[in-house]
Amino acid sequence: MSTYFSATYGNIMYLILASQGAIRGVRNIGGESFFYLTEHEAKSRSLFPDYVYPLLPSSNYMRFYTFTKDDWEAIKNSGKECYLFLAHKPRDQLPENVKNYIAEGETGIFLRKKKGEVEAKTVNRSQASQARKKHPKYFYGWYDIGGVIEVPIYIAYGVQYLVRFTRSYFNTALDHRILALLPKENVHLNEIELKAILAFLNSSFSQIQVETRGRITGGGMLELDIKPLEELLILDIYKLKDDHKKRLAQLFDELEIEARRLGGQDVKENTMRLYDSIIKKINYTIAEILDLGELMAEGIRTMVKTMMERRLARAWEARREAIKGAEEERKLERPRKKRAKKETKVNQEASLKDYMSVDNNR
Repeated sequence: MSTYFSATYGNIMYLILASQGAIRGVRNIGGESFFYLTEHEAKSRSLFPDYVYPLLPSSNYMRFYTFTKDDWEAIKNSGKECYLFLAHKPRDQLPENVKNYIAEGETGIFLRKKKGEVEAKTVNRSQASQARKKHPKYFYGWYDIGGVIEVPIYIAYGVQYLVRFTRSYFNTALDHRILALLPKENVHLNEIELKAILAFLNSSFSQIQVETRGRITGGGMLELDIKPLEELLILDIYKLKDDHKKRLAQLFDELEIEARRLGGQDVKENTMRLYDSIIKKINYTIAEILDLGELMAEGIRTMVKTMMERRLARAWEARREAIKGAEEERKLERPRKKRAKKETKVNQEASLKDYMSVDNNR
């Protein structure tokens, strides 16, 4: 993956710089109550069109394998937060209404109160805001988040069932809980190549790596940080035959069409229907390309399903014990998180085919 993409927490410039270690700062923008706006809020402060940018505020809206302008319009029309406040200019060059809004962030718009705090802090006192003040090379003040970078692919930081890599057809600012894949400077991918990569990323060959490298929460969620995301082994798209690229791209289109027909991949029933149909076809195509055979593809597909079910079962057991404990008025000890043991250390330079030959079962 790292040959082609850099992974970041969202695509807002401040988040990208913090993700890459170019600046020291927390990996959130520091004050969603100030930066995230509904259409009504943006209009009431006269921020259109120069001081707002379309926003994808949560991975909950990523229900399919693509994200389009119509998907964003649905968020906007529902009255939810759908715009990001964006003022990448010196304060003295901003119009009065924008200056007034920034002043609100310093006096009347507050952060969520943390445990132990007597008073809530204003947005300009957040850790992220203070970090931006220290870097005038990139930002004009605490209120300036630097801009938004266009990205072709993103993924939710945490998932309940299976990971879903999404193709963006309408650029929005991404919340920090949505991981973005930024193509490297020397990487130029056409639409067929992007779709072929997406087909692989949504296959069992990618899912098993995520299950192995990801972190499991107490609720059974699977979380993936940017480092393990960049470490995923993928097909070398430049070495694939054109026919293979086209076949994978067509299968990705089929996957998206079926996900739309079902109403989304955000519920387990639909997830498993897609996994047992289109994704299965993608697996077999990849196995053919890698000369692994259908038996290997089916074994990996079954293993991913087993690992997912184990995650969910552990979460269910924890909830059941918590209820039982409440009834018996006893405190349930929080289960310790166990890190998966790897029988074989996978070298970063290992080929994808070699990796699939390693027993990654938990």
